[in-house]
Amino acid sequence: MFSVVEHLTLGHEVHSQSSEEHNEVDRTEWRNLLRSFGNVKTLRTDNGLIEQLSRCLRLEDGELPLEALPELQELTYSGRGNAGDVFESFTNSRQNAGRPVTLIHVDNGH
Repeated sequence: MFSVVEHLTLGHEVHSQSSEEHNEVDRTEWRNLLRSFGNVKTLRTDNGLIEQLSRCLRLEDGELPLEALPELQELTYSGRGNAGDVFESFTNSRQNAGRPVTLIHVDNGH
């Protein structure tokens, strides 16, 4: 059902400090979720999910760069500062595989 989705936005809302600590989703769960969206070309995420998403997209030994989000062309993240470095291994591996991903930072002033 999600295979037709081409534009995906991931949002994050914190209700309290303790809920943030207990809502950590592990890398495997993230990978399984993202595999459901195999045709996504643009992905947007806010500051609250940058760390978890970047951890999920980071390649480990033996992983292929196109396993997660194989059609992705643009990754937009928001928040203060420049968190693009956390996506560096992902974008480099995609560049090397001939399927580059453009990183776009939107400073939302929070």
